[in-house]
Amino acid sequence: MFTTKEGLANQLKTEGWKDFTLEFIPKGVMTDTYMLKFNQTTYAVRCYPKFRSWLAKIEYDYLQAFVRNGIKVPVPFAYNNKKDGVSYIIYYWVEGETLKDKNDKLSEEQINSICDEVIENYRKISEFKTTKYGRVAEGGLFNYDSWKRFLQSEIEQSRLFFKHEKDDENVEICDGLYEYVDQIEEPSHCLVWSDFSLDNIIISDDNKLAAFIDFEGLMSGTPILGFSYLLSQEGNSRITRCILQKYGLYDNPEQGKLLDFYSVFRYIRLAAYSKLPTPNNSPRDKIDNFLHYASTVKCDFKKHIDCVERMKRWFRIMKKKLTILIITALLSMMAIVGACCFYEPTLRSSQVCVVNKDAANIEIVGDTPSWFFRSGSTFKSYKMIDDTDKKLLKSCVVVNDSVIHSTSYKAYINAIDELAFKSNTIFPNSSSLFLLTFCLVFLGCSARTFYDYIGWECYKNGQDMDTWWPWYVFRPVIGAPIATFLIVAFRTTMFSTLFSSRDLNSYLVVSFIAGFAMMEFLKMLRRSSKALFGEDK
Repeated sequence: MFTTKEGLANQLKTEGWKDFTLEFIPKGVMTDTYMLKFNQTTYAVRCYPKFRSWLAKIEYDYLQAFVRNGIKVPVPFAYNNKKDGVSYIIYYWVEGETLKDKNDKLSEEQINSICDEVIENYRKISEFKTTKYGRVAEGGLFNYDSWKRFLQSEIEQSRLFFKHEKDDENVEICDGLYEYVDQIEEPSHCLVWSDFSLDNIIISDDNKLAAFIDFEGLMSGTPILGFSYLLSQEGNSRITRCILQKYGLYDNPEQGKLLDFYSVFRYIRLAAYSKLPTPNNSPRDKIDNFLHYASTVKCDFKKHIDCVERMKRWFRIMKKKLTILIITALLSMMAIVGACCFYEPTLRSSQVCVVNKDAANIEIVGDTPSWFFRSGSTFKSYKMIDDTDKKLLKSCVVVNDSVIHSTSYKAYINAIDELAFKSNTIFPNSSSLFLLTFCLVFLGCSARTFYDYIGWECYKNGQDMDTWWPWYVFRPVIGAPIATFLIVAFRTTMFSTLFSSRDLNSYLVVSFIAGFAMMEFLKMLRRSSKALFGEDK
């Protein structure tokens, strides 16, 4: 158990429940389940571990949709998916026994009738259409554009586990499963109840189907997956045979092989968790006992793959990722070379120059700022000069009666005014600055691409590049308008000092960070635009 009766009771009391009783139900391995009695009504409370708290809302929403469509499931009452407390779903208690417990008490006629109801209920779930394939994920989304890609990804993850455990037999079974995926036709998108089990089917006292329970493991794929998951656990029991016959999957060699494939697929997926404690710390059956049928047919898929075939397979999986990485690496090198080439020209062309021969005779007293240079009749600045800077430069001349009315002093004042004007209106470094900025933005994008790739591959079991490749391809392209925006934005008076030679490096750091955090940068711009112009109603 990862919850306590007292902890759950205290939370329910703070949420407004009064005068209720709780009783722990010692079933299941992924959740803690309690019977809640309140105002002569009985409910079930399914509590989720914190790392799966998001499932509460997903299961609640699906149960609501199932009830609306006449599917026999528990009627949901409430949910809580806050991570600072117990995450749970509450639904009305379903009276009856599990089909597993009731199996030996049923006649053949009763089993036939129940199997008809089970198949009809299962069909209705499969009528729910989805947009992608795979396991249900946070937000209720399925993450794969291809069913085959999902299968291959799961098999690869299991293979890595067996490889780490030095379990050569199961490594070869994974290889065989991987090869078999090519023979599977791409199914249409539909919802799959992947917890199809006799323990999750409730039969009423009058031997009718009361409800399916436990929908935390929903998938999007082929309905055959659910039947095979039942087969993997129950084997050729009379109920399993009856269900498969009525669905048209029994005594069909081709369908039988497919059922075996998905049964073993379930086996290798669960094997990675077989040595870990269950979320609610209940005893875990040995996988060969729990999935007895799958353990007896898994060697039918055993196949040795040599290194050459393995490399070919790896390249097929990784070709999009490798292509993007290679292109990104090459373009990154070009951006580095470009940054080196345009850095010095950008510094040189940052200077604004004014020539005034009459001002050459003026005598400047004291030190001038580092951004200002005078050589005879030539005045130079590498930064945008504001009013404060103008006053500073004008104060460098000691004013007295003999100087203030002189032609040279007036020419000097005019030269300072002209230099300030030109520094704010003439940008001779625009071309080289844009190219330098783009190179730095692009390098930031590239660094983020490498960071994301390593993060997904090492920590999150890989990115679905079939879905995400446009983002990685076009992310550098978005860098061009960002570079333009940065130049225009930072040339405003607020940030003008960043365009001095002294602070060019600071500006380039900002450019790199804008490229690295492009998504966050664009979100910031989006929030700013909403604040300025409002939102669509």
